[in-house]
Amino acid sequence: MAESRTAKRTQRAVDAYRDLRRAVAKLMVLHDKQLRGFELTATQFALLEALLCDGPATLTEIAGKILCTQSNATVVAGNCARRGWIVLRDHESDRRKLKAHLTPEGRRLIARVFPLYARMVRAQMCALSFAQQELLSRLCQKLEEGDAARFVVEITRGDWEDEEYEEDEDEDEVE
Repeated sequence: MAESRTAKRTQRAVDAYRDLRRAVAKLMVLHDKQLRGFELTATQFALLEALLCDGPATLTEIAGKILCTQSNATVVAGNCARRGWIVLRDHESDRRKLKAHLTPEGRRLIARVFPLYARMVRAQMCALSFAQQELLSRLCQKLEEGDAARFVVEITRGDWEDEEYEEDEDEDEVE
């Protein structure tokens, strides 16, 4: 029996997602090894980097920026504060919130670590041309944004509906 169009599309999606996870996992292994030398975790690095790039932020804002839960951001911020890298202060207008600020020590640490991180990422990404890196960036942004309408159609349709929906092969282009 011939494989259905939905089954082929599903396998293609699973294969692409697996390849993406593997590539990210390899980068994360290198990143984690590099950070261990500074006694930093990846989440601590992300928090310090967010504060360096964007300035002081609430723990809720930090959680959104570094893609973790608010409770995890709270724990990580507490650990960073204990190590003297950040200070937590009351929010100016909402005393229920805390705002994280880099300390001079935290600023010095991230200023030492970030260039090494950037060099490692650049070295790993040199496998791709500049144009491929830009395409990868656009593809990742597209995946992050998603397409709610297409998601609902895909998640609710069954394999038996192959004949009802025609896949538009021209949509494989990145906008």
